[in-house]
Amino acid sequence: MQVHIARRVDSEQLQYSRVLLPLFEAIVNSIHAIEDSGRSDGRIDLEIERDLSLLPPDPHHSYLPDVQNITVIDNGIGFTDENLESFRLVDSPHKASRGAKGLGRLTWLKAFDRVVVESTYRHGDKALFRTFGFERTADGVERLSTEPSVSNESHTRVKLIGFKKEFRPHCPNRPETIARRIIEHCFQNFLFDTMPPLWIVDPQAGEEICVNDLYASEYSPKDQPKVFWIQDHQFFAQDVFLRNSPETEHAIHFCANERVVKSIALARRIPHLEGKIQGEDNVDYTYAVYVTGKILDERVNGERTSFSIDSRDELRLNGSLCWEDIVDKVVAQSDAVLRGYTTAARARALSRVERFIANHAPEYRHLLKHARDQLAEIAVADDKLDVALHRIDAEWRAQLKEEGTALLKAAERPEGFTKHKERFASFYGKLTDSVKSDLAQYVVRRAMVLSFLKQQIALQQDGKFPHEAALHSLIMRQRSTSDDLTDEDHNLWILDERLAYHFFLASDLPFKQQTGPVDVDSDTRPDILLYNRAMMFTEGADVINSAIVVEFKRPERNEYQDDDNPIQQVYDYVSEVRDGTKKGVNGRRIQVREDLPFFCFVVADLTPKMKRFAAGASLRPMPDGDGFFGYNEVHKAYVEVVSYDKLLRDANRRNRAFFKRLNLENS
Repeated sequence: MQVHIARRVDSEQLQYSRVLLPLFEAIVNSIHAIEDSGRSDGRIDLEIERDLSLLPPDPHHSYLPDVQNITVIDNGIGFTDENLESFRLVDSPHKASRGAKGLGRLTWLKAFDRVVVESTYRHGDKALFRTFGFERTADGVERLSTEPSVSNESHTRVKLIGFKKEFRPHCPNRPETIARRIIEHCFQNFLFDTMPPLWIVDPQAGEEICVNDLYASEYSPKDQPKVFWIQDHQFFAQDVFLRNSPETEHAIHFCANERVVKSIALARRIPHLEGKIQGEDNVDYTYAVYVTGKILDERVNGERTSFSIDSRDELRLNGSLCWEDIVDKVVAQSDAVLRGYTTAARARALSRVERFIANHAPEYRHLLKHARDQLAEIAVADDKLDVALHRIDAEWRAQLKEEGTALLKAAERPEGFTKHKERFASFYGKLTDSVKSDLAQYVVRRAMVLSFLKQQIALQQDGKFPHEAALHSLIMRQRSTSDDLTDEDHNLWILDERLAYHFFLASDLPFKQQTGPVDVDSDTRPDILLYNRAMMFTEGADVINSAIVVEFKRPERNEYQDDDNPIQQVYDYVSEVRDGTKKGVNGRRIQVREDLPFFCFVVADLTPKMKRFAAGASLRPMPDGDGFFGYNEVHKAYVEVVSYDKLLRDANRRNRAFFKRLNLENS
């Protein structure tokens, strides 16, 4: 069975981030060739040619044309018959013991137009010279020829020709950067001194770089590799500090068969790991950790670009290895290694969070005691601090709940409380702090609501005051009843703290649609209507002992018609309720007293027209001058007309002691 090379190349994927993979494959082949030759003076040379068709040579090297061709030369065993046979066989097992998949050369044709191979090798007592082209054709190998060699020295020259234009912009342009990428990819070869001398020659850049010398001068492995286990799989992690590498970022490099396969940036996984880290010698370093393990060698894919290890969101067999578990373990170990370098940044972050909590978010004060380490890890913008604190608080509360559940189970056992006495004491302390936090959050929420109310009653950007519907919705959601909402879903406390304890409430619903204790056949729609139940009632019957009507008007409204009197409106609502039919709720008879008292609130600014309405209703001014009050004997209704300024001011006064305690005083 034959393989169509051109189609197989088309089916391969080469990410732009791995544009140097074809070069790495050629270098690894050269390492293997030198190992197979058994010689101790092996050497690899890498020659770079640049595209001078658009940019002429620059003697000062202030700019560099794109890389066009790359040639890799080694003095290894050469392209023997066995190596040629393996080269022509896709998925060849020839180098399987070294982790080779037999697919690396396909990336040559993915990134380059064609490849020319020239090689001198020994065949018995003869030296032969072999050359061929590797191209995107059915067979792949073209113009193969073998003839006697004029030289007895074994070597191979692989020339990657015509770097494709879609890949060129993603290729590092500076030879030093290419050298660093080679070190990172073949790090284990450098670490264990199995990398032959490797030179990069770039005439257009005017540079010759010994990559081995660059590794020795700038790459500093830290101690011995750390060993860790996940399930029954053993891994090794080698920490490295890289000197003077501006193009490199802190990263985890997962390796297979002595080559980097997958890299993950650490900056977003370890808080405060911004920029370079400074060593004791005042030199900037980049941190890297190289992870190896038998399971990684076994699970690397054919293209050596990833691993066949399931992720958490995939359907996995119980107990199977999870990729995120490996990453999390390495990140945790790296965090511990780098903790000394991020201490100052953590201290600054914690100080910023402390100020924010003290000045803006006292409801999270308990986290300063119970989740201090997590607070020091926060690395978000100021406007995201509250969200970050909320997330940490939710995690802490979940842990507290788990701890409480475990302690309750422990207490059920004989001598459980005595045995875990200190744990119980610690838990009770946390629980007390949790309750304090809940109260603080409730107070902060009130402060935010009043702050929003202050904005809403002011003149808006369009030069108008907001419609009463906006203010109504702030206090109570429109078109809803108490059956739709919880006690936390309204802000009736702004009007009066006692309004929270109602029996039934309807907000902006026509009488006909209300499901309360009184049926009223009317399309009129009070803004808010509440029924209060007595604290004590006769056996077998619920007793409604008062009702409350609230009407909102637009701030600074003065264009009332005579038949649009809001005080008369609430009186009309009272009359309609009194004329309504009493009904049962859940099968129980409702008692509504004939002399049922009504409490009516009109929330409106005291414009000249509103003052005339109040005078016409025989209401008296309040002592502070910001409202009117009175009792209507006919309707048996107590009425208050309250300005928005008074509404806001009184609500702030009632809560001021709590706001002051939390540094949240409102004006």
